[in-house]
Amino acid sequence: MISNVLYGIGTPRFYVPAPSIKFNWTGSPTITSNSVTFPNTIGTVNFDTLDANNILIGRIISGTISSDRNALTYGKIISYATYLAGWGILNIDGWTNGTPDTIVDIKDFQIDLPLCQIFGYDSEPDFITRKLYNGNLDILKKGFYQNWILYYSGYTTAQVLKTCRPLYSTLYKDFIFYPRNDNTSINFVADITNKLSLSQLSFNQGHRGFQINLIGTRRLQEVNLTPGRDSLTVIMDPFGFGNNPFGDTPPDLQH
Repeated sequence: MISNVLYGIGTPRFYVPAPSIKFNWTGSPTITSNSVTFPNTIGTVNFDTLDANNILIGRIISGTISSDRNALTYGKIISYATYLAGWGILNIDGWTNGTPDTIVDIKDFQIDLPLCQIFGYDSEPDFITRKLYNGNLDILKKGFYQNWILYYSGYTTAQVLKTCRPLYSTLYKDFIFYPRNDNTSINFVADITNKLSLSQLSFNQGHRGFQINLIGTRRLQEVNLTPGRDSLTVIMDPFGFGNNPFGDTPPDLQH
């Protein structure tokens, strides 16, 4: 895979920086390949309260493996439940580097969204323009701000909306946005720019109108329009939708 272009077949991902919850248990946790069972209160932090306020699911939990010189391993929290009185269980989607011996902390949110119906982007130039005495325009080109629109307006589930809650909270800002989660070398610092507009389908069967508008909050020196190439030197679509630079299907291949 070419690492410096927007190429890939993955889905949009956000990392939302959040304060770390350090683990310092009085009881011993039980750690498996897909869960952590532990006393549900750590210091002043109560996990039942975190879950009730929707600030637990989707966060990254980290641990260490003592047999590998305390190497770090990570998992994503997919659900939480009360296990016994005073105990809770975090279900994990799996560990990146094997099951840990010790849990270190819970930190950032990782939001993985499904493929959007349309993935639009544009680059807004940051120019300073001066008109000279002779009428010529003198333009100082300072860079570009990248904008994206992730369209889920055709249909969106309640679960997707719940997953996106941290994006629409004033507690968090400056997300790390990965257009494709299988090409994480391409990422941007971004934030929300649009109002949230939704309509609910009949019988609570989903939502229409949902879209995520983003602006890159760091000015870029250039807009990368370089298409990637695979090992057979076939020009690939930089957004992963076809075998050409622009993602269009030639008329003779359309059905």
